[in-house]
Amino acid sequence: MPTPQGSLATSDAAAAQLLEAARQAQGDLTRLHDVSVSYDGDWLSGLVNRVQPVLVDDQFRKRSQERLLLKAEGQFLTAQTHIGSGGRKVVLRTRETVSVAYNGKESTDPETLASAALVADAYRLFLLGPAFLAERGAIVKAAPMVKIDGQTCDQFLAILKPGIGGDAEDRVLVAVDRDDRRVRRYRMTLEALDSTKGAVVDVIPGDYVRIEGVWWPTAFYEELIRPFPAAVHRWRLTGIDVNRGLNAAMFDKREGFSGPATRPAGAVHPSSPAAPVPTP
Repeated sequence: MPTPQGSLATSDAAAAQLLEAARQAQGDLTRLHDVSVSYDGDWLSGLVNRVQPVLVDDQFRKRSQERLLLKAEGQFLTAQTHIGSGGRKVVLRTRETVSVAYNGKESTDPETLASAALVADAYRLFLLGPAFLAERGAIVKAAPMVKIDGQTCDQFLAILKPGIGGDAEDRVLVAVDRDDRRVRRYRMTLEALDSTKGAVVDVIPGDYVRIEGVWWPTAFYEELIRPFPAAVHRWRLTGIDVNRGLNAAMFDKREGFSGPATRPAGAVHPSSPAAPVPTP
């Protein structure tokens, strides 16, 4: 990860302009009250599972239904229901708190809670991209240009305080395609866990589709860069819809979703406008 020059308290003008260009290219998320998504994926490395079994949690983190309340409405919540061979895992993540329940039983294990917070924050970043960084008030610094799969990308380093999962700080090197201003790579630290301190991973979003006026990545690939190279995880966005009128009362730390939140995320027509925000 590059070491930024100058003060860490303020953003570089060039980097701030690049972040804003990426956010504008992404589409207008201010019209969105809530987002419902589903994922399915596969773990690619048994070695990573042995090194970081709690974070990988491969008996539960196979398929998921996830619901996001957006800060634009004064709420910040990520709710996840993971399904795997071990059963069901429910995660509720606010800016300050996290809860985890396995098959209806809450966990108090510190590493389990910290891992769940890290995953919830990271998945919010991967889905919302530039909007997440703006939402979190990231300090951004200019970084060198890079080529990714033959495409020229401009880069900025985003400094997040608190970091992903709630540690004091994380750094995310964001590569933005020079032509369409979509994010092509996140290179990031994961400092929230003892087992991941010092690690650096690449996450490659791709197969963007325009849904509800926003460009969403639908394919994701994760690769460990440091301390050793390894393919880690590949997953896909399998469903998405917005503006159900969800609120925090629809999520239970043991049982997961209720009311309108329970319906599985469904694909919408790529050209359809965002549904209006329902009146509470």
